[in-house]
Amino acid sequence: MSILIFGGTVEGRTLAEHLRDHGIPVTVCVATEYGASMMQEDDRLHVITGRQTPETMLSIMERTGAAVVADATHPYSQNVTENILAALQRHPVPYIRVERELEIAEDSRQNGHFFDTIKEAVDYLNTTEGKVLITTGSKELESYTGIRDFETRCVLRALPAEDVVRNCVEHGFSPENLILMQGPFSLEMNIATIRQTNCRYLMTRNSGAAGGFPEKAAAAEATGAELIIIGKPKERILPPGGTRMNLREAMEYLSTC
Repeated sequence: MSILIFGGTVEGRTLAEHLRDHGIPVTVCVATEYGASMMQEDDRLHVITGRQTPETMLSIMERTGAAVVADATHPYSQNVTENILAALQRHPVPYIRVERELEIAEDSRQNGHFFDTIKEAVDYLNTTEGKVLITTGSKELESYTGIRDFETRCVLRALPAEDVVRNCVEHGFSPENLILMQGPFSLEMNIATIRQTNCRYLMTRNSGAAGGFPEKAAAAEATGAELIIIGKPKERILPPGGTRMNLREAMEYLSTC
């Protein structure tokens, strides 16, 4: 049996390595070269790099002979899931959505400021003063340029990849305000980053424990920074016969079925 996994997330990597170690052939599709570098290929684990369309996903499903498709994409990558489902309409195989647990602690609910969209958060920040630590990645830089004095006011933490640096500079972000590191980060690292950059706001998504959200929330509370939480993931629509599982359930199911 061959398994096809979409997602360079923690869940995607962990699931792929688990299956490989149990002797099950697995192919993992990741969006970037950086994501690919996080996994070690061998005769049982193959990595395909690049952003896929429904057509290329279909080709990969047919070429790999996938018996099951596991969607372990990021909770906020709704468009990737839509492409997977479009491909499955033409090549039906069992589908598993690997769900990340995204419970928010009560203290974060009380102390955090929730906004449905980045634009709403930007509008709010334009009524305030002080530096902003942005930890939602580099995909939505255009939206952040709407923050007043973003060139000097915004500190962006993102993955250490060449295309990320290029994208940041092209959008006008100051190189001295870029922190390029692989997360998730510890509580101590988040506290040190907030204090070192003198940020009064920490912008994040609810990325769950796997994405380091609890450590961000705790660091904001410890430093007195205001926690800005953007949106919540949309619930994935499953294809006929599709199943939702957490990572542990997916590991157990796929290694024994």
